[in-house]
This record gives sequence, structure tokens and C-alpha cells, in this order.
Amino acid sequence: MTLRVLFHTNGRPRGYVRRMFPSAFSSRTAALAEEQRRSIAPSSRSYGKWVKRHDTLSAADREAIRAHLAQLPYKPLISVIVPTYNTPATVLREMVESVKAQLYPNWELCIADDASPEPHVAALLAELAAGDPRVKWVQRESNGHISAASNSALELASGAFVALLDHDDLLAEHALYEVAVELNAHPDAEIVYSDEDKIDEKGERYDPYFKPNYSYEQLLGQNVINHLGVYRRDSVIAVGGFRLGLEGSQDYDLALRIVHRCAPEQIRHIPAILYHWRQSPNGSSFSQEQLERCIVAARAAIQERLDETGTRAVVAVNPAVPVWHRVTWAIPTPAPLVSILIPTRDRAGLVRQCVDGILDRTDSDRPSNIGACSTASSPPNITPQTRPALR
Repeated sequence: MTLRVLFHTNGRPRGYVRRMFPSAFSSRTAALAEEQRRSIAPSSRSYGKWVKRHDTLSAADREAIRAHLAQLPYKPLISVIVPTYNTPATVLREMVESVKAQLYPNWELCIADDASPEPHVAALLAELAAGDPRVKWVQRESNGHISAASNSALELASGAFVALLDHDDLLAEHALYEVAVELNAHPDAEIVYSDEDKIDEKGERYDPYFKPNYSYEQLLGQNVINHLGVYRRDSVIAVGGFRLGLEGSQDYDLALRIVHRCAPEQIRHIPAILYHWRQSPNGSSFSQEQLERCIVAARAAIQERLDETGTRAVVAVNPAVPVWHRVTWAIPTPAPLVSILIPTRDRAGLVRQCVDGILDRTDSDRPSNIGACSTASSPPNITPQTRPALR
């Protein structure tokens, strides 16, 4: 039994085995994550083997997906919005073809070219749009950068949901199918996001990111939604679309503004790699060339969200991973009582070490309530009399 087999439950398909047996999927992804932590090279054959075994569709898979699609009661139009600028012809064509290859047919591709000076961009977009009415495109009169171009693409969109795709990246062929399945299971969803990996100039996939379910605290630390991110179009329009001045983190800012409009259960995670983020060998993509600018924009967006919600907190560099963010929360006034429980048996020395560490080696002056529960015949001699701070 592999992850590529489709299953039915109560007469209704439920997608890949990961939907039916999440514990099995988790064990596989956990094992792969452990391999990645052991410094596997980006071109590692290990991940390539995993992709071939668990993340490559067969003809039978495609047939089963099409059969499932015929049964879905809800088939929303999904608008894939793409800003382009001087995109190399080969990768631009591959991006468009990855959308045209979607097994889910109810999509439209909305492309806004940001006044590219390279003439091949407009010519190629005209060619790619000519044979498929689902492909829409517009050429901006002046260069406005990625936020403005994204808004121009958004103006072309008419779908109930918009999916964000960069001009040189790729969608897995079952990406929008998986999104549609999730929207049928959770029709009130505001945001749907998936796992992702990277792809190099040779087409080799590497560096998978198997994401957790939604957590607001984690979103403040990094753009965990990122790729593939799908948003309810009405909500995107309601918050004003993509904001100018936050180029490089405009999608992060969008996510931060929308999550405050919905309940956590309306933010859905699909545990499948549906997006391939192209990495240039010479670091020529915007996020690679302008990494510091992207980080600064992200922190500005996070701090603004915190301030607007009345949250007493400050965002700064994450000391462990500098491209991520650390939010330091203000201590409430009055400071809350912190209760610490230490279960123990016959290890008085360890109990004393714990208590000494808590009382003497922390920089917090918050009141503590420390309780040591011992089943030993001779309890450790640590009392309010021997340690006055212990209550």
C-alpha cells in the first residue's frame, strides 16, 4: 500500500492515503525530516526516491482523481494570479503549462506583466493565452513592482478563491484538485495552504517543507502559509489586496491581515507538496537577491499587525534562524503566578538542582509556586524554610 492509492469511505473518495491514515503519513514525513536534518545535499537521491514512491501520480491515480472530481458537489472557480517581470521564456512557459496541466479543470490563470522591457514576455503570454480562454493577461503601462502587479492580476480574477503563484514556480498537477477537495470538506474556509519544496534548474526537487496545521504564533515567526496559498477572493478584496511598500513579503502581509478576519478553523492545511519553488543557481530571483528587504518588510508587517490588535509585543530577529522572527511579549501587570510541578522519586539531588535553577538561574522576578511531588521514603530536604522563595 502506497500513498498514491485512492480510497473510498462511505462511498465517497477521500483523496490520498495520507487523508485516511495520517499516522502513517506522519511517520514517513517525520523520517524524511530527520534525514533532511542530517545534512542531506539538495540533489539527494533520498528525497528523489521518496518523490518517486509517494509523490508521483500514475495513470490510475489520474483516472481516480477525475472520477472523484465528477462526484464533487462544489467546484469553485479558482483564479491563479501571477505577476511577471522579465521572466525567462523557458520558465514562464513551464509555469503556465503547470497550470494548464491541472487535473481540476475549473480554474483561470490571471497574469499581469509589470511592463517588462524584454519583448519576449508579452509575445509569449499572447501565444500561451491564444489557445485557452482560461488564460487572461494584461500588460501594465508602467513598472509598479510585485505588489502593484499582483493587484493588476487580482483585477482580472473572477473566481471565488485566488491562488498565488510566482512567475517562475510550478504547481503539482493535482494541486487545485486537492484544494477543491479541502473546500468541499470545509466550505467556510478562508485560507487553504499546502506543503512545498524547491526545484533547481535541472528540474530536481529538494528541500521539502512538511508544514504543521495552522498556528497564529508560528505564523508570527515565519510565513508558514506561503506556497501554495489560496485565499477567498472576497476577503482579499475586503482587506485591500496587496499593499505597496511591502514588496517581497506582500503575501505574508496579506495572510496576516486576513487571519484576523476569520476563526482558526477556517485556515486549512493540506499535508501534501503541491508547490515547487524554483531556485536560481545564481540567486537571481527577487527573494534571493533582495532577502534582507523581504525580511525587513515582513517584520514591519508583523509589528503593524501586533500594534493594530493592541498586542503589547515587539518583533525582532530570531537568534536561532535569523531569516525568521521572534516576538517578545510584554509581561502583564500584575505579573501572573507561575506554578511549576516537579514529579520525582528518590532523586533529591535532581530536585534540588531543578529548584536552584528555577530560583537562582532565571532572570524572571515573577512569583513562582513550585511543588515537588515525591513518593520516596525520605523526601528531599527542600522546604520553605531551607529555600524561602519556595512556596
